[in-house]
Amino acid sequence: MSTSATPAFVLWFGPTGLAIARSLGRRGVPVIALHHDSNEPSTGSRYADVRIVRPVEEDEEGWLRLLLEEGRRLRGARAPLLVASDATWLFAVRNRQALSQYFAIPLPEVDDATEWMKKTWQYAAAARAGIPFPRIMTPYTPAELREAAGSVAYPCVLKPALSHLWRKRYPQKLAFARTREELLAFGDDAMSAGLAFAVQEFIPADDSDVYGVFSYVGHSGQSGGHCTIRKVRQFEPRFGSSCCSESVDEPRVLELGLRLVKSIGFRGISSVEFKRDKRDGDFKLMEINLRSPLLMGAAIDSGLDLPYIAYRDLIGDPLPLQKPTRLGRRAGIFAQDIFSARYYRQLGKLSLARWLWGWLRTRDLHFAWDDLAPFRGYMHTLFDHYRRGKYRDLPANFPTAEEWALGEWPCPTATEGPRAARQAPSKMSVSGVA
Repeated sequence: MSTSATPAFVLWFGPTGLAIARSLGRRGVPVIALHHDSNEPSTGSRYADVRIVRPVEEDEEGWLRLLLEEGRRLRGARAPLLVASDATWLFAVRNRQALSQYFAIPLPEVDDATEWMKKTWQYAAAARAGIPFPRIMTPYTPAELREAAGSVAYPCVLKPALSHLWRKRYPQKLAFARTREELLAFGDDAMSAGLAFAVQEFIPADDSDVYGVFSYVGHSGQSGGHCTIRKVRQFEPRFGSSCCSESVDEPRVLELGLRLVKSIGFRGISSVEFKRDKRDGDFKLMEINLRSPLLMGAAIDSGLDLPYIAYRDLIGDPLPLQKPTRLGRRAGIFAQDIFSARYYRQLGKLSLARWLWGWLRTRDLHFAWDDLAPFRGYMHTLFDHYRRGKYRDLPANFPTAEEWALGEWPCPTATEGPRAARQAPSKMSVSGVA
């Protein structure tokens, strides 16, 4: 495909956007990307023309204005618009009518999909489709929170309705409450900040018990391809985002994930995450990510090129069904896995030799032989953080060994560090969190 091909636009250009750009750029597709951070190493890629703009949450009108200006230059061609973060997916949903004049956007065929990102909506959809999920309560008032606190089994988790808003206030992906008092303290704090959440049953499992079904569904509802990815380790351990994953064959997870995606009428790239419940061996739904997943690189390396499948569908080409051809491929984020691996080594669950051997067959998401600039920038940032002592201590939101042994988890508020003796690392531009 030549550079005269219809360009693709990518919204958010961390490691996920980088994977999209490399997939398309290697086939001669021009890629124009929007990102908010000029220090992000991925923005150095040779496969994308990256425009640095203010965060979409702060300047949605600016993003829309810029995209419409770009769209008018397309001279009749509707360019594929691919999103790589929760915030940009919501932006595309809210501005779908205006953007659709110039862009082909893989979104559900409904008038308003903004509710789809909320975990409460997702679990209701799972119930209709007969998909197992943890027991859940959704308090909207302090009184309902106290009612939930009196009936839930402990420990439990507080799961945000919108993760990208939650992470602006709290350092962890969700909150773990060991007691009624912790649940009320954290729940009251979240409500005071206007953050919606659910109180959910805790599913005991290891990082490696978490699976995701990555897939693409075309505008006509036809499946373009699917792949099952298993987490190896997470950042943070037990409840975080993957920092090392691999492609696997797990038919039960694949069946559940595809059934749910089909039942809700989803369109586009998604990942449906499940956790194996150690108590009964069944897989329980954790969440649906309604956009390109962070570790999509593991699927691409395995032979399932979801970005290119999406591009071909959005420009009107036939949509062939693809399946991964090279299972067992690993991808990860080394800068985060340093912390998680060190934590598991302290627990006696991972040796240094085993960790290093695992990374000999794991590709960091920033690395590619034909596009080395992102990796150079990424390593420069990593070594800079190392010199400044950012890897000296584990992050403050990691559990202590004692808490892990008891199945417990810290529950800090936004204003209090849970263990002052530990220094949390500063925000890294190589974090890759969408």
